[in-house]
Amino acid sequence: AVKNSADAVGKICDGTTLAGEVLLSGKLKSIGESNDNLAYLVENGMRAVSVAVDSVSGVSGYIHNNDHVDVLVTIDVRDPQAQSQGSNKVITTVVAEDIQVLAAGATIADTLTEDGAQSSSYNTVTLLADPETARQIVFAAQEGRITLILRSVTDQGKPGGSSIDRYDVEVW
Repeated sequence: AVKNSADAVGKICDGTTLAGEVLLSGKLKSIGESNDNLAYLVENGMRAVSVAVDSVSGVSGYIHNNDHVDVLVTIDVRDPQAQSQGSNKVITTVVAEDIQVLAAGATIADTLTEDGAQSSSYNTVTLLADPETARQIVFAAQEGRITLILRSVTDQGKPGGSSIDRYDVEVW
């Protein structure tokens, strides 16, 4: 039981607590502390958004919890310079940069296989984003093909850059 009220200040109760019930310290969690409930990992004002991945778009299963990724989309867009109304071009562009991975697959905690290796079998990756970026990721996933680009653990920069289309690629 919580004996000192200071031990409960700023914490969230994991479950229902009735009036007059003894408050158990095991029911109290801090944001970012839980390995069994994703909502406790989502900071105030942020959103968790999952995207479907395969072995290519998910970096061959090498994305793990707490990694950072860039989110790219390959999408058909109307070419504003084209003469005809139906002219489209396929582009790849950055949707979001330096996005934290909350979960790779359905588990929040990193899981090990029987031989002690890191499990790399998943078909979704859950990302932490502000509400506007989350909306952009959802839209991009609906309209095009999402690819995640894994960032180095030491990379804190924003590479920026522009979109690329098939006419930007030099044939060698």
